[in-house]
Amino acid sequence: MPIPSSVIPSKPRVSRKRPATVTTPAPPALALVAAVYSEVDLTITLTFDRAIDYTGFDGTQISVFDPVDNNQQYLGTGGVSFMAADTIEVQLVSTGAYAGDFIHLDVTAATGIIATDGGAWAGVMDLVLPFP
Repeated sequence: MPIPSSVIPSKPRVSRKRPATVTTPAPPALALVAAVYSEVDLTITLTFDRAIDYTGFDGTQISVFDPVDNNQQYLGTGGVSFMAADTIEVQLVSTGAYAGDFIHLDVTAATGIIATDGGAWAGVMDLVLPFP
């Protein structure tokens, strides 16, 4: 069957490879390597595995429970001090009496503490102090 002259055949399709997308892997999670509670100074010193950024710090997300020395529960709302690139000291404020068996730390992931490379800290629950 002849092709009518009014029909122009389409050009064959040419497949082109899409450029490869480069994905940057997420930085590793920030890890707590030490936590020291001072029942005298009412502070908790937190040391991490690398440099941190705490400009978005929210002390209401840090709780220290001391049924041994002071029989109190504390929040980290008294302020934060830079000690080293990987260490901060958090001033604790009493929120009331607490009875329990051991001194421990609870921290949510919403503290605003992150690694300078962007790694997030998931926080801790029932971490016995001092740590390690």
